[in-house]
Amino acid sequence: MASATSLFSDRYETIDCIYETDITRVELVRHLILGDLRIKKSIRRTSPDPQHDRYEAKLLCSLRHPGIPVLYDYGEDDESVCLIEEYIEGISLAEYMRKHGDIPIEQAARLITEICEILDHLHNRRPYPVLYRDLKPDHIILRDDHPVLIDYGIAVLMSDLTMTSMAGTRGRSAPEQFLGGRIDVRSDIYALGVLSAELFSHTDTVPPLAARRLIDAACAVDPKERPSSALEFKEGLQNSIHTVTPTHKKSFYNRIAVVGNDRGIGVTHIALALTAYLNRSHYLALYIEERATGVMKRISLSQKDCTVREGLIYHGSLIGAEDPLADKTTGKLPPSIRVCDCGMDTNRAIGADRILYVCSSRPWKEQRLDALIASDESCRLVINPQDHGFGEDLARRYDKRVYAFPSDKDPLMPTRAKNRLFAGLLR
Repeated sequence: MASATSLFSDRYETIDCIYETDITRVELVRHLILGDLRIKKSIRRTSPDPQHDRYEAKLLCSLRHPGIPVLYDYGEDDESVCLIEEYIEGISLAEYMRKHGDIPIEQAARLITEICEILDHLHNRRPYPVLYRDLKPDHIILRDDHPVLIDYGIAVLMSDLTMTSMAGTRGRSAPEQFLGGRIDVRSDIYALGVLSAELFSHTDTVPPLAARRLIDAACAVDPKERPSSALEFKEGLQNSIHTVTPTHKKSFYNRIAVVGNDRGIGVTHIALALTAYLNRSHYLALYIEERATGVMKRISLSQKDCTVREGLIYHGSLIGAEDPLADKTTGKLPPSIRVCDCGMDTNRAIGADRILYVCSSRPWKEQRLDALIASDESCRLVINPQDHGFGEDLARRYDKRVYAFPSDKDPLMPTRAKNRLFAGLLR
């Protein structure tokens, strides 16, 4: 990046390097004459096509909105391109959520509403709409408590979708951005739904049912089930939050135990999926390893977007204890719903407010269940993998409804089938 940083050196002095990779270097600089602070973004050329390297600059120069940084200047040489952008002084939404546990719900709704307005401006650009494709809290700066959307590195004109490759942030960007499907403004709506769910999980009151349904619709895997525009999402949110009554969040369970009658039948998978579901539903839920298997530690080491603070590991909608024994040895974990992964140890499940007893439906194995646990009023029977015949036999044996866990590869990915299952299990 040596040649990139030399661009504009006659007009700007570097104050600090904010971010650097092999391709991109972002610096805070000061204009030598005006004294203004600005952002200098240097990008190493990665394409033989000069137009490709100028793409972000061409996008920014055509956008005018208080929630979008101003592009002041642009330069290039044989090895790199360089953008001089407006410096947005403030705090990222990600950092803001880390520092504030109870955000007034009206403030959260206003922030989402203003983000909708930024997206609506992008999506209605003429003659061609702009798709942002990477909406997440790190890309939103709060300036005087108003959101500004930064980093247009993978934004694209709808007219140029044929030149794009799969891009975005897994777990936040729409599934079709990674599966090669058609993308449109509803792809940004998916990320808006994920962002809204995360922000509302930090509010001081539970969002009303209408708002939660709106967010669930935005996070639908099928784009046809999502709101068709940022404006539609904004209006739906305003209508629902307008009628909210201030009720404090209250956990309907203190402890949920997930236990199985066999190994390798998805007890941990279901416990992780349930924890993520509860957090997306705006109840603080923590995954607790009753067996100290190191699941959360492995996730924190393998996933780049994990954060660790105050003894908790955060990965998207999943939150778990960094120390599996912290709940018992220190008692310092915050008030929350504990989702306890008990493995095959039914003794650890005793006393839980709700027990999910996962049963194997493998036909070649003898199915042994702890009859006392299975018949307990707080217990719900779950079979995995699905087998309707075995489920009916189990239902007759214990005179209770049996639930089948749907085929599922990613426990943290929301699906309608899982949402319906967990809603029934916790009803």
